[in-house]
Amino acid sequence: MGMEIKQDVNKKGAFLVACEKIGTKYEIYRFVDPKTEEQIVASLEKNGQLTPAIVCEEQGQYEILDGLKRLRACRRLKKALEVKVIPGGKGAGKATMLRLNLERKGLNPLEEGLIVLAMRDGDGLNQVQIAEMVHKHKSWVCRRLALVQHLDEGVTSHMRLGLIGATVGRELAKLPRGNQEAVMARVEEHDLSSREVERLVTALNKTKDYNEANVGSLITEILEERPRHAKEEAPEKKTDGRGPDLRRLLGGMRHKCMEVVAFMEERAGGWRPGTTPGMRHRVNEAIDAARLAVRMLMEEDEDE
Repeated sequence: MGMEIKQDVNKKGAFLVACEKIGTKYEIYRFVDPKTEEQIVASLEKNGQLTPAIVCEEQGQYEILDGLKRLRACRRLKKALEVKVIPGGKGAGKATMLRLNLERKGLNPLEEGLIVLAMRDGDGLNQVQIAEMVHKHKSWVCRRLALVQHLDEGVTSHMRLGLIGATVGRELAKLPRGNQEAVMARVEEHDLSSREVERLVTALNKTKDYNEANVGSLITEILEERPRHAKEEAPEKKTDGRGPDLRRLLGGMRHKCMEVVAFMEERAGGWRPGTTPGMRHRVNEAIDAARLAVRMLMEEDEDE
């Protein structure tokens, strides 16, 4: 496969590859950012692809390491993606993702932590080996591991789907794991800003009281201190319910389901044990999105 495509290599060592021939198993470590992705689509339409994406070749397939948003944009525009290939190896793909994005701060600390955790648990690398591969000190690796190990899976799922930002997720990670998801639900309900979430989490950890009544009381205090114009706008915003979040969630779920269907159609033999972990993850994400959508709809019905 690779040799046939590489006949059109340009002077920079890059060449075009059809998007359907590029795997996305590493996207499980990235969070959705709809606004940025829309900007990339617009840029590709206007200016074309300015820099090649980076892929590695694993088990006869290209896997995207850097340029996931460009890949998604090219899929939407039905264009081929210009790529450069780097050598693979144990943990090399994840290490390259980190190195490339550390140079331009393309990952947030939580995404970095998820990749480091996968290198440790999935690739069997220790902290010293990981530090050497990503050109960082061992203490950096330790801090990233500590960050994600304290994060509830429900919070991680919301970040992957773009329902909450990484800054909010980082604050929620400071809470005990058993309390993060309940607090997150209240944060989303009242559309708290990252600064407001920081204040809420600080207060909760100070009181050590994470029950619903105390959370509600602290949120009321925070809302009361919002600027007057923000309070006046709040009722109007509430009439929209959680429509925008729900539409974005359903859109992501639809995209994931379509990817799964396309995969199954391509491999007429149907689902089998050899299916890639990345595809299993897409199925699980689609299921998670469906559950979240149902919960949102049920909450809307209860409010009405």
